[in-house]
Amino acid sequence: MSESLLDKARRLQELAAEVKAAKNAVQHAKRLQNRARDLRAALDAPSSAAQTWIACRAAGAADLPMPDDAGLARAMADLGRRLKASEPPPDTDFDAVENGLLAWARRTNDAVARAWPAFARSKAATALASVRVLPPAARQSLSETISAVEQALTRPPTNAAQVRMFLRNAAAVEREVSAARLQDLPAPLLPVLERLGDGGIPLSELTDEQVRLLRERGLADDLVVRWTA
Repeated sequence: MSESLLDKARRLQELAAEVKAAKNAVQHAKRLQNRARDLRAALDAPSSAAQTWIACRAAGAADLPMPDDAGLARAMADLGRRLKASEPPPDTDFDAVENGLLAWARRTNDAVARAWPAFARSKAATALASVRVLPPAARQSLSETISAVEQALTRPPTNAAQVRMFLRNAAAVEREVSAARLQDLPAPLLPVLERLGDGGIPLSELTDEQVRLLRERGLADDLVVRWTA
């Protein structure tokens, strides 16, 4: 009887050890699964930053320094070295690799952010300045596009898709301005259209020549005289 009880006690000890080992294995597997997910995100950051940089460079951003290729190479070499170990890497190794990858992405994104404002202005400033003299219907149809371009001037892109969207929007504004043939407008009309685009102009400030030109250009029918008070 005593031996049977002893055997049972030993079996219970063995079962307890197996349960503990299984629990530790599950926790270890979960840790590795979570760290692998974090590592994939850290690898995505340099890829996205590089694609944004390439899109900006291809679009003509002149003051864009080359990415730190040596820094990325070090981070990738560190990744390979640590993951080749016979035992799964500890959290400190994962942290070191992820920090290296994210640091490279930040440096590349910072370079884009510094070069973006001047580049964006060079692409869109002329067209945006001419928007003020577009007819009301053209301005209305472009309102969302114009707003997107204006916002992008001070918001550096965080991915290549945003670079492409800015270029498309800037090109749309440029096409509308070109189609309006503003360069063919008589010089006396330009200040009138600019004032109208800014909200209005007192009738008393219009010259006879400007009124005549508005009529000749078919623009007079779009204007309405109202009391301001």
